[in-house]
Amino acid sequence: MKIAIVWGLGIILTVAFVAIVFAARGRHSDQRTDDRWPLYAKKLLNEREQVLYWRLMSAFPDCIILAQVSLAQLLAFEKGSQNRQAR
Repeated sequence: MKIAIVWGLGIILTVAFVAIVFAARGRHSDQRTDDRWPLYAKKLLNEREQVLYWRLMSAFPDCIILAQVSLAQLLAFEKGSQNRQAR
């Protein structure tokens, strides 16, 4: 009986949290239409690193191969951007 109450309360709190997040996201998205960050996505691995990755995948088929990539390799600033707050 107590477990059912805990599960029910957990589900209610989760649904409420998701609803609050979606409501807050919708409210803030209208304000940020002209204030976007000058970022673009970059490739995670260059051509040589991709070749090495696939060689490792074929050499160790039963293992999970993870590429260690720093956060700076994920995003880059557009050239000529003047937004100092983003940096």
